[in-house]
Amino acid sequence: MGSETIERVPATLKLPEGRNGDSFGDLHVGPLGPYELVITEADVERWSRIHEERFPWAVGESGGAGYLAAPPHILYYASQNLLKPIRHFESAPRQNLLREGGGLARYWAEFCDAVPINEPIAIRGGIVEKFVRRGLGYTIVELGAYVAGEPIQRHWKAWARGISAEEAAQWPERASDPRPPEAPADAVAFGPIIYGASQEHINDFEGPGERNNHTDVELARRSGLPAPRAQGGISFGLLARLMHEQFGIGFARGGELDVRFLDTVFAGDTLTARGAIITDEPGERVRCRVWIEGTDGGLRAVGLAAARTP
Repeated sequence: MGSETIERVPATLKLPEGRNGDSFGDLHVGPLGPYELVITEADVERWSRIHEERFPWAVGESGGAGYLAAPPHILYYASQNLLKPIRHFESAPRQNLLREGGGLARYWAEFCDAVPINEPIAIRGGIVEKFVRRGLGYTIVELGAYVAGEPIQRHWKAWARGISAEEAAQWPERASDPRPPEAPADAVAFGPIIYGASQEHINDFEGPGERNNHTDVELARRSGLPAPRAQGGISFGLLARLMHEQFGIGFARGGELDVRFLDTVFAGDTLTARGAIITDEPGERVRCRVWIEGTDGGLRAVGLAAARTP
């Protein structure tokens, strides 16, 4: 199918219009798309501002010849926009949305190649699985991104949602996967990166005109939250930045990142991203444990990451 026949969706913002949806009840197993998007230099400038990365974003700054490309985590909204006409999910009025009311529970990605600027990127995917775990309904959304027919990225998001006991009984129960292993005491550590999850960054991530419990202080408080909450994509992007700064092109082309969100990040939190090498296979791949600590030192996110080595 030629690119001229594929509908174009926003690259780094939500759909300009659409309806509110339920991340469990309104999503059904099956294919989604195809759509097309184009990432501009303005998109990359904004994404770099949000995540406090340098721009121009050169893929090979610490591991090869550099060239202009977009950060691999810039495709966050691409899978959200696959759900067209749904443009956002309902927000549950709970203190801890992930554990009690739902939210983005896990986000993992394979970075096959660098994400180009000013080139059409074909997007397709689908809802690949629904299941229940500890009273929450989980929906897995898969995305594939392609340039000239070749894959540049695959990623998956696990959305969790509080559901009724009657609804839960209709779906298979699935046990939790084990958490990433702790790094050995003598592991090579890297980082930290210190990042302020400011309200300005959270608003910028949502985009202009968005009013929800990410952007509106009073609305967040009426929902039972102490402050607006940061999107999971901010933590995912911070860990992607950590890996890129350590491994350069080996992460952006051939890397992986699998992140689990353990606790809510609120506006004003200071995040500290750290990593440690678990296994190192010379000439092949390096595997790492990566994590984010909040202002209080508690874990906000933890994951496994990999990069190609020279």
